[in-house]
Amino acid sequence: MAKGCRRLFQVRVGQYVYSTYFIQAFCDCKLWAELHEICKDLAKNNLDKVPEYQILSPTPTGTHKIVTLVRERNTEAFAAFASAVIFIADGQGECLHLGLSIIDTKHREKGLGTALNFFNVSGFSLNRRRLSFFLTNVSTSPAILHTVGKYLSEPYPFFDKETPGEVSLRVAQAFDAQMRREARLNETTRFCGHTFVFLEGNKGNEFYRPDGGEPIAVPKIQQYYEHRTDNQIGDVILQVGKVSPFSLLRGGMSSRFRKLIKGL
Repeated sequence: MAKGCRRLFQVRVGQYVYSTYFIQAFCDCKLWAELHEICKDLAKNNLDKVPEYQILSPTPTGTHKIVTLVRERNTEAFAAFASAVIFIADGQGECLHLGLSIIDTKHREKGLGTALNFFNVSGFSLNRRRLSFFLTNVSTSPAILHTVGKYLSEPYPFFDKETPGEVSLRVAQAFDAQMRREARLNETTRFCGHTFVFLEGNKGNEFYRPDGGEPIAVPKIQQYYEHRTDNQIGDVILQVGKVSPFSLLRGGMSSRFRKLIKGL
């Protein structure tokens, strides 16, 4: 991994401009401070309380990150950000956790979440100069889990899959050992290696959603995820899969992303 905090690329898509950055662990440079303040302002405007972790931590943390900011082309106002975290799994090297994202209320339902994930994954792939790697995601939302699954080869959990592969389990165990703080999981949560559920993982934090988050309009898929968790007590699902050039292209061609680029 190349050293130093810097912008990796900037892309115009429709009415938005996406800027993707690499942030080095423990780096407190000017760029980190600027990104931190922009992301903190977005969080203040859209959350009751700003969670102090990842790019929102008051001081730099000990993990490398990929951060994408979105601003409007005409007004220059910032609309969203996503902060992804790099961790190590034995036998697989560096993996990417999609981490934290916040979209301003005025810009929701426009496919920004899908695009943020696409650019963070692409930024990580370009920065480490490898075409395939493992990716993780934590969520309670069936819609988000299913969308992220489109970027992955053999994701787990995913609709119609009932058991994890051996490598996916090792990546999940590495995530459990290293990334609880970076994923804002409850310190007392227990990880189930069969269902990939952190039991009461969101209990007491800002992301507790007793309604389970955004649903998906496909009953079988909705039920698949609902049967794995108890949203009332804050259960949260860990999703693991491998990114490849084909899976990244497939995710980039999802319906939400195509809707976003119609304005080009």
